Amino acid sequence: MSQGSLFVVRTNGSIIAEQDFTRAQTGKGEKYSRVSIQSSRINRLNEAQFAFRLCANTKQKASKVMVCSNNMKMAQGKVVVDESNEKPKVIVTFNGQKAPKNSQISFAKSESRFRLKVSFSTGFQVELYDNIQHLTPEQIVINPNTRRIGVIKRDGTINVAEFTLKDQFYQFVKSDNYYEKKLLAQASWQETLEETDLEFPYDKDAASMELYGISLKSLLPKSNLQLIDAPTATYRKELVLTGKKAPDEQLAARSPDDLRISKKEDAFRWRYHAKSAGELNKDLLSLKTDQGDFQFSKRIFRAHQTSVSASAAVSTSVTLDVVPGYNVNLEHWFEELWDNSRWSSQRWGLNLNLYETARGFKPTDDFAEKISVNPTTLDLLFRLSPGVRPVASSFGVGLRLLNFKLFRSISSDLETRFLGIGAFWHTAPQNIVDDIFNVVPFFRYPKWMEISAFYYPLIIGNETLGFSFSWQAKGKLFFARQWYLDASFNVNNIS
Repeated sequence: MSQGSLFVVRTNGSIIAEQDFTRAQTGKGEKYSRVSIQSSRINRLNEAQFAFRLCANTKQKASKVMVCSNNMKMAQGKVVVDESNEKPKVIVTFNGQKAPKNSQISFAKSESRFRLKVSFSTGFQVELYDNIQHLTPEQIVINPNTRRIGVIKRDGTINVAEFTLKDQFYQFVKSDNYYEKKLLAQASWQETLEETDLEFPYDKDAASMELYGISLKSLLPKSNLQLIDAPTATYRKELVLTGKKAPDEQLAARSPDDLRISKKEDAFRWRYHAKSAGELNKDLLSLKTDQGDFQFSKRIFRAHQTSVSASAAVSTSVTLDVVPGYNVNLEHWFEELWDNSRWSSQRWGLNLNLYETARGFKPTDDFAEKISVNPTTLDLLFRLSPGVRPVASSFGVGLRLLNFKLFRSISSDLETRFLGIGAFWHTAPQNIVDDIFNVVPFFRYPKWMEISAFYYPLIIGNETLGFSFSWQAKGKLFFARQWYLDASFNVNNIS
């Protein structure tokens, strides 16, 4: 059975030679294929002075694709690119009519096929043919909760697109959060299980419909199954999700111990397993119906609850003395502190930071001796909005205990403690910042930014307190599931 045709055509459109080919001739998974043209008319090219193109087309059902090479010619018995001064113009035609630039093309109801042809200045051409699928109101699916619109095509697939312009307008300045986009991009079927995915094995022969990327052998019957306040991210290996269902609906989990049904059989508790930290996890519930078992899946991102980083540091003072040092940071976030209340769940964190200079420096020009410093901070952090980093951005406030050690070369050492109050902003970088870093291939990984500032109004000790503050900007690059690169810029004014 013919898979397509290979032919040689003059630039005026007349065909010199043509040869059909089959799928067997093209080879399986081959990058290049060899097809011989049997026509004796091909010999005319040896003495030809005119330009020609090599073209190939393929046809699948009603669709057809044709590609033609640049303009070619014969030179000393070889086929070379025609580099004559007369270059054809770039032309785009749609159904035989020249298409204007940056235009939107509408179809008349009477049209049943379209033909798109693009001709480049080198002679290279691409042509597409396919059926036009006119839409009916029954083919439009709109999900107002996710602001997405779907179009059910005649072949059963759905194309999904955003239909709010505001989101696109602000996309330039929004944060480009890799993990959040992965979560929001997951398909959901609001009529059956809120904020979750329906997934079924892909079956070429039996699949009759695809909804938001979900392949279905048969349409799911109307269901009351839904989850209540299911999180998009967590720090836990296991968490219990609650949901509602109809009394006659039968559910099953991977393990019988993971599912508990209420006495009235209108609610359930599901123990969800998030085995892998640093990535999206998926667990399944099975809904048993007369048509078979339908698998509901829920994706939840599990973040690392504790992280440790160590880095080399370079510091300078107002005297511009450059001194090396080291920095160690330990961070831990709680899923909840006392219960699953709005003021406890996914809001609290601890941060311990140790820094020390490796040699002495002069803090001011008129200072009599060199000093080394060793500030250690312990922060209690509270997010103003709940969520898991590095998924959900948030502003927050914090309390800080600063233990400041000052080692002097002549005088006795000092150790003083400060109490500080501050604020922070944790977020993914804005799109414009992310695009700048992504120019370098090494930086094309998920990123996270943390900006904080603390003021110290209270000192514990006999020293006199001056105006003291700290400011920090930190960036994290998640180049692996368990590892990240950490870089920070710190300003400390301790008086």
